[in-house]
Amino acid sequence: MTSACAGQFGSISGTVTDAVTRAALWRAQVTAECRSEGRLKSYRALTQTDGRFTIAQLPPCAYQVFTAKTGFYPAQDKASVKIDSGEEKGDLNLRLNPGGVVTGRVTNADGEPVEDAIVILGNTERATTDDQGRFRFGGVQPGRYRLTATPARNALQGPPEKRADHTMEVRYGPALYPSAIIVEPGQELRGIELQLPRTPILRVSGRVLGSPGPNSQIWVSLRPKALWAPSSGSQVKPDGTFEIWRVNPGVYEMQAQGRDLQSPLQEIDLSSSNLDNIELHLVPPFDLSGTVRFEDDRARPDGIFNVRLSSVQPGSRVFFLAPVQPDGSFVFRSIQPGRYALTLLSSVFAKSLDLGPRHLDGKVLDLRSGGTDALTIVASAERAELSGKAPSGQTVMIRPLPQFSGASIQMSIGEEARYRITLTPGKYRISLVPRDLYVDQEFEDAVEITLAPGEKHVHDFK
Repeated sequence: MTSACAGQFGSISGTVTDAVTRAALWRAQVTAECRSEGRLKSYRALTQTDGRFTIAQLPPCAYQVFTAKTGFYPAQDKASVKIDSGEEKGDLNLRLNPGGVVTGRVTNADGEPVEDAIVILGNTERATTDDQGRFRFGGVQPGRYRLTATPARNALQGPPEKRADHTMEVRYGPALYPSAIIVEPGQELRGIELQLPRTPILRVSGRVLGSPGPNSQIWVSLRPKALWAPSSGSQVKPDGTFEIWRVNPGVYEMQAQGRDLQSPLQEIDLSSSNLDNIELHLVPPFDLSGTVRFEDDRARPDGIFNVRLSSVQPGSRVFFLAPVQPDGSFVFRSIQPGRYALTLLSSVFAKSLDLGPRHLDGKVLDLRSGGTDALTIVASAERAELSGKAPSGQTVMIRPLPQFSGASIQMSIGEEARYRITLTPGKYRISLVPRDLYVDQEFEDAVEITLAPGEKHVHDFK
């Protein structure tokens, strides 16, 4: 690459427009990035009222050019522009998609508007309803979203309120919009109605066993299996008992946690009546040892590599690493009880797992009750291939199963209208996504596939 200090400066000029209306965009920031002499250098300019921009004083280099503006989102990939000494490149057309608007109303089961309800679009966008139950999201990134509403947190946290007039306290639970909200660039979606259902006032109670003493700070949490629903929790009393009121009906994962101690996740199903006398047993951290056996010489990496355990609990970022020694042995130190996905941080993958005498189906270890058995991993270099036809301009999304057991993969489809990728053998869910759409949840038309070692699987999208 030509040195950034050599030759005369060049320039890049062009326009930035709205991809929907074709209107010129004022004060959009345009950036040209260049990697030269081992460093990434950036040059910027703002568009004028006519949408035009010029980035001058550019040293010779190969640039990636892109633009950004509040309330707008990329409508194309970065533009590649090579500038030679003194060269001026003009007429570069950059486009941005305008954000969308989503408006609606939240009512209760009696049809009354709900004030101060929390409405969540996707995972991050939040709005609060006004006194008429109305909400509005502006500048929404084009995409497919989950929409939920939750009533404002009630100051009452205990049992049902006792009223002098003998009327019953009425409580409303969260609501999930029945279908995905699809926001196209510049689109305004109006009239979306969310209705909060009546829910019983329920209690979950029990006892935590294995606490170091009455002064230990132990917390019991309830995490709903439905990712959109709110969580609940309570501090454990000095006598080891706990009581959590006003839990919404549903399926939960329940766990007690304290300093360096936690209980295995326990699933409960709360329907229309209280759930009492639950026992949670605290388990201390433990070590897990094991051995990696190599299927053949191709599966034996050069040097030391790591085995990784990643929690498959939704939203968790907990992971543990263990270096594999030359003899194949490894030890994880101070693991918390839980369920973990196992991966080899190497060019090879874990073909099979055995925990003591038990052969494991898949790559997820259930260590919720601790671990005393040794782990045996068979490493293999024989991967699988997935390929097929897909419409140009779309994105193929590949998600490993079970959910949260690995990172998702996205592949943009070019003019050749085909895709091809090498994957670790296992189970996957694949789907087709419009390239410019942000995806908040799984597409309904996703297909599950199982890839065997050495398999060449073909899946064509229509």
